[in-house]
Amino acid sequence: MRFGPLALLAPLYLLSACGQAPQLEQSNRYQLESTAFGQSLHIETWSTQADIAQQAMQVAVDDLHYIAEISHPWRPGALERTNVLLAMQGEFSANPSGLPLIDLATALYRQSDGHFNPAMGQLQRLWGFHQDAIDLAQPADAEAIDAVLNARPGMDAIRVQGIRIAASNAQLRLDYGHFARGHGLNIARQRLQEAGLSQARLQTPNAWVLLGKPEAAVALSHYGGLPLLLEADESVYTLSIDDRYYRADGQQIHPFISPFDGQPVQGIRHLSVIHPSAASAAGLAQALLIAGLDALPALANQMGVVDYLLEDQSGQRYASAAMLARLPAERGILRLTEAGE
Repeated sequence: MRFGPLALLAPLYLLSACGQAPQLEQSNRYQLESTAFGQSLHIETWSTQADIAQQAMQVAVDDLHYIAEISHPWRPGALERTNVLLAMQGEFSANPSGLPLIDLATALYRQSDGHFNPAMGQLQRLWGFHQDAIDLAQPADAEAIDAVLNARPGMDAIRVQGIRIAASNAQLRLDYGHFARGHGLNIARQRLQEAGLSQARLQTPNAWVLLGKPEAAVALSHYGGLPLLLEADESVYTLSIDDRYYRADGQQIHPFISPFDGQPVQGIRHLSVIHPSAASAAGLAQALLIAGLDALPALANQMGVVDYLLEDQSGQRYASAAMLARLPAERGILRLTEAGE
């Protein structure tokens, strides 16, 4: 599937006959540098045919750009229209391309007991994140926060029948955040696979997404380039309160707002989750970030999250037992366990 050009940086192809993956000795490596969701994007794949590799990577980028366009939370577009109509609580025809996001987000909302709740996009708006210049933002009004919390909008308030949808809560406003970026990366990987490619990796500042297993380790930039072992077709997604924030009254205000008290969560600086789906990795990571350090192990166990890594705001790093096995030894990373374990 191809989509028309969007107002994003044009990709630059970098073709190389070196850097061969050991699994594909007769294949060349092909790379593409572009942007997606306002971030840098790097794709590399291995193939014996340059034209197939180039075309597949371009299709993947086109689809990523399209997902970014239809899921932008405040610029005019499909999601803004959806939010306006949802607030009216009447039934309407949704953009079919946006329905998978609703379905996947609703499943994660239920799985996480509401810790991942993109239906509370009003909180993002109140804290000033629905604008480009967040340095001009001010702390949210307490009464406005209470109005959203008292209304308790959740993904279960959305009713979907075919392409017809409606919401039963006027305070509901969708803001998918990194979850939409992960979904876009999933689609991009799928496009590469559909083109017949079996080895590729996609990298953004927050994520690594593998098709097959072109290399044994990736580097996590939020942890100073910490090497991490990924298996075939896995993704790792990292959320960080340092990526987008402003300061007010001595507090770091970031877009990871608790759906339970309406405040930016404190305690965890970075948090990473491994999952086959980049969208699920991002959504699960957000749920754990919202839960906080003390409640995190129990929620991870409930959601079936086996591999996670985090750094608290003091600089101490923690990981699950399974994640520790993927990381270099003697890095001062503590095992995080449930109380009583």
